Amino acid sequence: MEECRAKREEEEEEEEEAQEHRLHSLERRIEAKEKQLASVRRQLDRDIDAKEREYGAVRRRVEERNRELEAQDKQLESIQRKIAECERQLRLKEEECNWHLEKVHRVIIERDEVYQKCRGQFRNATTTSWRKRRVSA
Repeated sequence: MEECRAKREEEEEEEEEAQEHRLHSLERRIEAKEKQLASVRRQLDRDIDAKEREYGAVRRRVEERNRELEAQDKQLESIQRKIAECERQLRLKEEECNWHLEKVHRVIIERDEVYQKCRGQFRNATTTSWRKRRVSA
């Protein structure tokens, strides 16, 4: 019986040693996994930092471009207002020129009428004067 007992104790010790060995093996694997996890976390932190810097740079470029576009939009609006004012002034000048042209046209017509009238009177006077000289002679 003693022998059985010794054998059982020996088996229990072997079993306990095997369990301790498995426990140490599991602890080493857990430590390795924890190190691996820490390494992955550090890499993720670096990647996140890099992406945040990249995002910040892109955001700043977009904001700058938006400011440029807003400035260009204001310039365009200003130019459009100037063009509208120029067109308005051009219409006014065109109307003024048309008024002057019409006035000059009326003056020319009146002058032509006066010329024609005077010419007719001169012809009549010349013809009458010539007839008188002819008849007198």
